Amino acid sequence: MDEMIKKEDIEFGSRPHLEKLLGPITDMKAYQIDEKAFEFPELEDNIVYQKLKQRVMKFFTIREEERRYGLTEKQKNINHNAGIDFTFWINVNRALKKLLRQVLRSHDPKMREKHLNKVYAWFMRRLESVG
Repeated sequence: MDEMIKKEDIEFGSRPHLEKLLGPITDMKAYQIDEKAFEFPELEDNIVYQKLKQRVMKFFTIREEERRYGLTEKQKNINHNAGIDFTFWINVNRALKKLLRQVLRSHDPKMREKHLNKVYAWFMRRLESVG
């Protein structure tokens, strides 16, 4: 009887159970709002913009998984080996989102493209700084 209770407790709090209970991350309103906020028809063909937008949305998923389940061992090892904390990635992503919003608010297409390239260069420097 005790083993059954323990087994049920593990299954109840397991990741698959939580995923079923909470639903897919992409179904979250916050995810959908972010996704919609970065829809910009004028930049849909721009590869740099698409890469940065994809990074933002991928990090949303990673951040939500971390919030729900904690960091995986692989993530902990990567962060430990790089000598950084997960909050570093949270701050980089937050800054990237702000910079992309500034790009989208630009009315001049040439300036928008120039600013977008600067944002991409900034982001790549952040990635290179941790190896």
